[in-house]
Amino acid sequence: MTNLTSRIRFYHYISGVLINQQGDYSCSKCKPYANTISAMKTGLVEIKRECADELTPISAELTELLNKADQRINSMEIPENTEGRKTEGICLLPKGTCFVKSSKGLLKNIQGTV
Repeated sequence: MTNLTSRIRFYHYISGVLINQQGDYSCSKCKPYANTISAMKTGLVEIKRECADELTPISAELTELLNKADQRINSMEIPENTEGRKTEGICLLPKGTCFVKSSKGLLKNIQGTV
């Protein structure tokens, strides 16, 4: 249940990041941004299925976070014709630094815990 709780909190967090970066002139046109929206939409389907199958129901607070994340992420359109902004020299963040990919990377750390 601890891992599920952390993953639900992650989806709520990443939904805020994605909504925020939707207004960023560079991130919103970048391939990692589009790929992350797609991956989060798929992940939400899986986590919602898992919540429905759980023997222990999740709390009202976690249900609210999950519903808000679902609403945010599924309201987003996946941008088309995106490019690697860093590869194109448009994103000037230092090499190895990406607001979206760094945030998405947190999920690997969370899933690694049991």
